[in-house]
Amino acid sequence: MFTLRPYQKEAIAALFGSDLTRPATVLPTGAGKTVIFSDMVSTIRKRGGRPIVLVHRDELARQSRNKIVAMNPGLNVGVVQGTQNEIDADILIGSVWTLGRQNRLAQLTGVTDVIVDECHHAAADTYLRVLTHLGSFDATKTYGFTATWFVRRATATSAMSGKTLSTARASCG
Repeated sequence: MFTLRPYQKEAIAALFGSDLTRPATVLPTGAGKTVIFSDMVSTIRKRGGRPIVLVHRDELARQSRNKIVAMNPGLNVGVVQGTQNEIDADILIGSVWTLGRQNRLAQLTGVTDVIVDECHHAAADTYLRVLTHLGSFDATKTYGFTATWFVRRATATSAMSGKTLSTARASCG
């Protein structure tokens, strides 16, 4: 059983309550960004949605899957990465590099919400292609998470919302 910290609850409320199509939350390393979106996918499923978590590294895919399964043992979580192609799952973890291939991206349908881990990378061409396919620049709600927003802010804001919902102050004092 996982108990969310107050600032994690605040981040979830801010993200779900935002009128932005692509809000982003900035939290420092170790503050539980994976815990936050692992909780969010459960809410999205309860609302009838089908979320995907986009990651750019193998270890982030494993970490995301493990945390989502641990926090939501009854949910069917699939991975789309390399030779794994569990596209029929209720919740997807997708490698941006795998989904960047047109034949893999074309198989992906029915996604209602997109969660972008390490969203400061979202301005890269492969991300933009995947996010465009998923409807992130139209009406598909897309949530970004990062600890390093300001490192690449000029490019990250062009791919995300241009505004940041930051809960870093809640955890940093």
